[in-house]
Parts: sequence; structure tokens; C-alpha cells
Amino acid sequence: MHDLSASGISLMLRPGEPSEFTERQLVRAEFDLDAPNTSLVLAVRVVHQTPIEGRLRIGFTIDPEETVRFEEQCDAVADYVVERQRLALSGA
Repeated sequence: MHDLSASGISLMLRPGEPSEFTERQLVRAEFDLDAPNTSLVLAVRVVHQTPIEGRLRIGFTIDPEETVRFEEQCDAVADYVVERQRLALSGA
């Protein structure tokens, strides 16, 4: 995973690695956050595929209608992101 926000995620493919995703494709994303009880299963949709310096960044938005426990899981992501930002700003 390249980036995580309260509304989506992005992946960065290695140089020359082709994308197998199509625009608006629905994908199941499963991952754990570095926090207690934060195993997430999100339904995400491809929103862009952007070439950057020979690599491909793929952006996904969390689909609220297809994600089980959408609000609960988005709250967990938002809490995680805010905590990481707080740690980065404090120099920890």
C-alpha cells in the first residue's frame, strides 16, 4: 500500500508492472492496521491510474454501499491516520 486516508487507499506498482484493474472496478481490500483490533475488509473502487516517474499509482475510494460496517471501519482508518500524523509532528 502506498497511501491510506479516511476515504481511500493507493497502490504504487513497480516500474513496468502492468495494472490488471479497470476504471470503477470493485475490489476487496483486506489489511491490518498497526493498532489493536483493526483488521479491515473494505470494498474499494478504482478511481484513477496515474503514471508517475515510470511507475503506476492506482487510487481507490472506499465504497460506502458495498463495505460492511462502513462507518465503523472508516472511523478506525481516520483514527489511525490522525494518530500517525500526530506522531510524525511530535517527532516520535
